[in-house]
Amino acid sequence: MERNGDWVIIYESGNVNHVNIIRMMLIEHDIPCVVLDKKDSIYGTFGQAELYTKSEFVMRAIQLIKKHNG
Repeated sequence: MERNGDWVIIYESGNVNHVNIIRMMLIEHDIPCVVLDKKDSIYGTFGQAELYTKSEFVMRAIQLIKKHNG
């Protein structure tokens, strides 16, 4: 897991919509999170969207993501 200050990357995907669905699910469980879209703005096919949460929520968030993704 990569850290950026107090925020930790917990999920990444080339599909920004999927990352945003997971973000909404985490928010519904009171887990603060943000999406950093690193996809190329011209072509939109290169790069990843990264989902970050605060370090104290990492374990709970990962468990929910695993449950959500089956």
